[in-house]
Amino acid sequence: KYLSIDGNGAYAPLLHDGNGTLYINDLTVEHGRKYFTSAQIDNARGGCIFSGGSVFLSNSRVDDCVVSDTDNNYLALGGGIYAYAGVSLSNSAVTNSKSLNGWGGGIYSKSFVDVTDSFIAGNSAYEKGGGIYAYNGLNIKYSTIDSNHAGYNGGGAFGYGNITITNSTISNNDSDDRGGGVFMG
Repeated sequence: KYLSIDGNGAYAPLLHDGNGTLYINDLTVEHGRKYFTSAQIDNARGGCIFSGGSVFLSNSRVDDCVVSDTDNNYLALGGGIYAYAGVSLSNSAVTNSKSLNGWGGGIYSKSFVDVTDSFIAGNSAYEKGGGIYAYNGLNIKYSTIDSNHAGYNGGGAFGYGNITITNSTISNNDSDDRGGGVFMG
């Protein structure tokens, strides 16, 4: 079993405010919550992990995280992980996380997302990218994207830019509009 950091449903456990890379190895990050009200003037980002730069997970797990924003002018981005400059997963899992009123139930990145030998499952987003929202390219290799949901597009994944899927399983995902498995924009 991995060492665990638990947000106890009250806060987001990891905040990386820099623009470099946050490396996470052999760690479970779980039960995080990022909640904004109309008093805040920005999007709520990162239910368990927030990075102003990029995130690299190796042999790790992100589980049961929630991001929400009650102000209709802002979104909730990245139920499990929010990373402005990219996310890379290797032999890791992002599961059971939610964006209650936004995008990227499991993972949200304004940049590239790379998923290798990993598992993205049971995540949901109110709008786009139940499992993954990748704004600038997506690579899925030797991985499973399963049982994720989006209220609008991309139940399993939502991606813009170059998208490559190699030797992976994308199953049991759904969306209320388009791209139950993967939506490519």
